[in-house]
Amino acid sequence: MAVFAVTYAYQPDSLDARSELRPQHLEFLESLQAGGHLLASGRLEAGGEPGALLVIAGDTAGTDTITEIAELMDGDPFAQHGLLASRHVREWSIVFGSVGQQS
Repeated sequence: MAVFAVTYAYQPDSLDARSELRPQHLEFLESLQAGGHLLASGRLEAGGEPGALLVIAGDTAGTDTITEIAELMDGDPFAQHGLLASRHVREWSIVFGSVGQQS
């Protein structure tokens, strides 16, 4: 299993829209977790622009999987409604610790 970090930065002044869409966003995340894709997620707190970190499992490493994960994340209501200023998908090579079931 390969692991990927997906970071979101939210559009400025999008808090009200995000609050309105939060139930659909959480349903989307729950479906990713139930499907074995989402290992962890949460807000990025103070110290920068508002955003989130999602840790996603992929079958294999590489650019093709990054593209697949980006397409998967397009299903997030926050993305569909234009609430993301940016989204980055990067392969994450864990050196210490673990997230999910490492093989």
